[in-house]
Amino acid sequence: MLSLERWNVDQVLVFDVGNGALLPFGSSFLLFLLLRAFFFIFFDFFISVVLFVFFFVCIFVVLFVFFFVCIFFNFVGFFLFFNDLFFLFDLFLVFLIITSGCSVFCGRMGAELRGP
Repeated sequence: MLSLERWNVDQVLVFDVGNGALLPFGSSFLLFLLLRAFFFIFFDFFISVVLFVFFFVCIFVVLFVFFFVCIFFNFVGFFLFFNDLFFLFDLFLVFLIITSGCSVFCGRMGAELRGP
């Protein structure tokens, strides 16, 4: 077993790529591969966290804003116009929107229409 101190930094090493082929490279190429691996690992983790937080915040902000807007319009429509039909129709629209949103988030949008 050769110790690492015996290798020169400019000496060409031999690396087994796993399928029987031997790939020669120097220490600079090894450093390049190591840096590239670290970059892709951390970049992938960073992008995953950023996108998760971004979509998480966006989805919940949109849902909460939409929920409160629907409640506000329901009460405004009920207390200003005193129209029971308008209020019931608005509640029905809110029910449809909530159920369609739940089906979208569960990944079953249109499942009843597609059949078995």
